[in-house]
Amino acid sequence: MATPAFFALAKSDLNTFLLAPVGEERNGMTLSVFSGFARLDLDPWAEAERLAGLPAAKAIEGLAHAIARMSGCWLPPEAHRIAERLVPLLPHAARGTRPGKTRSARPATSRRQAPPWLFWLLLAALAITAIMNFVP
Repeated sequence: MATPAFFALAKSDLNTFLLAPVGEERNGMTLSVFSGFARLDLDPWAEAERLAGLPAAKAIEGLAHAIARMSGCWLPPEAHRIAERLVPLLPHAARGTRPGKTRSARPATSRRQAPPWLFWLLLAALAITAIMNFVP
């Protein structure tokens, strides 16, 4: 599964949908949409954007199918009711705006940015190399 940008969830307009509870599992824990997609090895942001771009009926159908596979707790009729509750939380599904324009914090390209500590590590290595070359 592709790793999204750090802290993407904090900046995403998909928060309401991704953080919404799907329901309670057999062990008593609440499963969120985000966690459910991750269990299915789906990128939560990409799947939410895909669903937001679909007509509501198709989004409900697709989400219900995913919910039924998430943990085995929900049979198809119940998964469909849950999907009917969750799909309106998608950014464009409830407002009827054009699909495909979901603003998320996912990077525009697939290139990931290097972590900041890597810069300092390389700088320290260069400094050590420079000192070793000038010391007699």
